[in-house]
Amino acid sequence: MQLYHPLFAVVVVLIASISNVAGKSCLVIVASWPFTFGLSVSVAHSSATRLLKRVANPSTISLEIIPRRPSSDPLLLAKRHHSLASPILRYDDSIRLILSAFDETFYLHLRPTENLIHPNAQIHYYKHDADGKPVLSETKPLLREDVKAFSGEVVAEEHTTTRMREDAAHVIHQPHGADLGWARIIIHDQGDSSSGRPPTFEGSFEHQDVIYHITTLENYLRHRKPLEPLPSAAVLGDDGHLVIWKETDLMTGEEELVARFGQLDVDSAAASITEGHACGHDDLSFNKPSQNPFLQPRVDKSWLSHLLLTGSERAALHKRQDVRTGNDGMGAK
Repeated sequence: MQLYHPLFAVVVVLIASISNVAGKSCLVIVASWPFTFGLSVSVAHSSATRLLKRVANPSTISLEIIPRRPSSDPLLLAKRHHSLASPILRYDDSIRLILSAFDETFYLHLRPTENLIHPNAQIHYYKHDADGKPVLSETKPLLREDVKAFSGEVVAEEHTTTRMREDAAHVIHQPHGADLGWARIIIHDQGDSSSGRPPTFEGSFEHQDVIYHITTLENYLRHRKPLEPLPSAAVLGDDGHLVIWKETDLMTGEEELVARFGQLDVDSAAASITEGHACGHDDLSFNKPSQNPFLQPRVDKSWLSHLLLTGSERAALHKRQDVRTGNDGMGAK
């Protein structure tokens, strides 16, 4: 039986983990609010993440800002009039991002992601004191315009020009047969074509049922496992500051065996890989038949079958039925 307790809690949504900025740890709190809810405490485990076997450095062909529309509000119109033709990317712009990788070109039509940043979101900066303990040193508001997050669709090449005209006319998008998948992108730096600096962005998108992930080279190297490939930029020192991979390029168990041990027929190695990828809940005591009466074989309780049991079988039956079930002694019906 699970017990539920009312709990007064503060929910905190994070868009960034603790990082180090200018020697100070940074914690970004996007939204927080108190509420009461029922809490069921349990321990969960998941299988280990499979390794990547192929990555690439994508090429950003273009990042285009859709022409902005003047606001009908006189106050906003006066405030934004000077920025309507600005080439600087804003958080509320709609864009088309074209990139290529794996011998394919992707056309991402993106619009601002709404309701992402809470109005009272804050950034907490921490530093370490003399004892090495984190101490809050500074707090700043996190404004919506500070986060350039976009969502939208991956559009087929033959339809992207038509879609650009629709976007420029600010037509509300409706599902279309030329939509090849979804897209979620955050722009860190829009780049500078005059100086040759490419845009920096991260996110994921879907193209014909295949999911792609993009991250910075720095983040990839930070989380890369020893057996996962190095991008060519990291090996050759090229300016490949982005890394892309497909979820279909994850290693199978057999491929990971070969990568780890150089051969497939290794029983001990296979056992270690299998254990590493098994679901951890199997090791919890309540999920073992010997500890959970509900997982034990059901016994035929008819009077005839009971009479046909031998003395030892009858004793074993009574012993199993004496096991405490955890629900006030009442057995499963």
